[in-house]
Amino acid sequence: MRILVVDDDFDSLDALSGFLRDPLDYEVSSFRNCEKAYEVYQENPFPLVISDIKMPGMNGIDLLRKIKNSPAGPETDVILLTGFGELQTCMEALREGASDYLLKPVYVHQLDQVIRRVIEKRKLNSELLEAKEQIKQQYETNKKTSLELNQFKKIFSDLIEGEKIGIFSDKMKDIIDISKKLHKDRSIPVLIEGETGTGKEVIARLIHQGQNDEIRPFITINCAAISPSLFESELFGYEKGAFTGAGQDGSSGKLELAQNGTIFLDEIGDMPLEMQPKLLRAIQEKEIYRVGGKKKIKLDVRLICATNQSLQTKVDKNQFRSDLFYRINSGYLFIPPLRERKQAIAPLSRMLLLDLSRQKNKKFESIDREAIFLLENYPWPGNVRELKNTLERVCLLYDEKILKIEHLNFLIMSSYATDHNKLTIDLDRESFPLKEFEYLIATKVHRKFDGNINQAARFLNVAWATFVKMARLK
Repeated sequence: MRILVVDDDFDSLDALSGFLRDPLDYEVSSFRNCEKAYEVYQENPFPLVISDIKMPGMNGIDLLRKIKNSPAGPETDVILLTGFGELQTCMEALREGASDYLLKPVYVHQLDQVIRRVIEKRKLNSELLEAKEQIKQQYETNKKTSLELNQFKKIFSDLIEGEKIGIFSDKMKDIIDISKKLHKDRSIPVLIEGETGTGKEVIARLIHQGQNDEIRPFITINCAAISPSLFESELFGYEKGAFTGAGQDGSSGKLELAQNGTIFLDEIGDMPLEMQPKLLRAIQEKEIYRVGGKKKIKLDVRLICATNQSLQTKVDKNQFRSDLFYRINSGYLFIPPLRERKQAIAPLSRMLLLDLSRQKNKKFESIDREAIFLLENYPWPGNVRELKNTLERVCLLYDEKILKIEHLNFLIMSSYATDHNKLTIDLDRESFPLKEFEYLIATKVHRKFDGNINQAARFLNVAWATFVKMARLK
């Protein structure tokens, strides 16, 4: 890397230039006044300038301003050298755009560290520019895709109160098309697999309801939330005196309550093994007996099951009955996780944000590109449910027209930080905006030292003002 060094003190200039040339092996041009140095800079701009502040004529601050106002200025890093009594001037320099400063006398190991930071920052800035270009391209693609998807019916409203489905990918369009077909034949059992938060119950309700004003009952059972000892009576009901504590008049089970409608067995993979043959018989015979009862009850019930586990894997491990699996697997749907539908995240986020903004009487109208980039590259372990909760939190905390990346700081922290003194970065991501990377580190260190800015800045070996800027404390 080419470095321009300016210092009116000959011994200091000679020592500094010599160290930069050998052993650090940089290409160095050195000058004893800023006027001549700036003339050379204008002819062939340098990526890095190191200058003393206090010099006769044009001083280091003046040189910094001229460089930053030149066409190549944004691409040039400037490190200023200052005496202890000139710290206030150095704060001014940082506000003018200096990358960092060093106190005189300059120690070679400190200079080496500062230059390494500059080089690393330049590398990350280059990657960030590429990332921003990707954001722009993705934004335009999403915008185009949103227009193209007008041919689809994008939103099914009020399938569950307050819930909507956005069809922003071919995969979701296929799922909706299959759901419509399954709606027409109530005799086909349906199994929906997908991670938690992908919207399995919403799809189940769509299969039940179709696009009509369906008034048939839709009864749900969460198989993971029922005690095994109560499962049979919950599903089939019970007669008076069937067991200790049974009600005086008996009770209808969920299958009876779903008569002529739909029974939705959520988390079917957690159904007790001893219950599975009884459910299988009810499906095959289309009839049941209440617990303790002798009267046969005929059933006209559509069966929809959902699971966040692989039932085939559970079958292979003898944790789920194969005969029941094959019986409920006649109509099969898999909802892919949100991280595998990246093209849907931007339009889905906009749809949810506008809806939440209206509900909470907020001003949000759009999401800027950096925020979209973060949303698209976050892993979303909680899928659409987590995305909605995230946007709901933003609407709760802020009230602006544009959702910006600063509004998602809590998301960054939860994604990349595990505990108080550890920092985890997911390197499988396509990119990580430099500003957010710096902010994440700075806030972690700030917390480590209980809010002591001096200790935090010293720990990161940066200037006090640089740390304040990194941690966004002003």
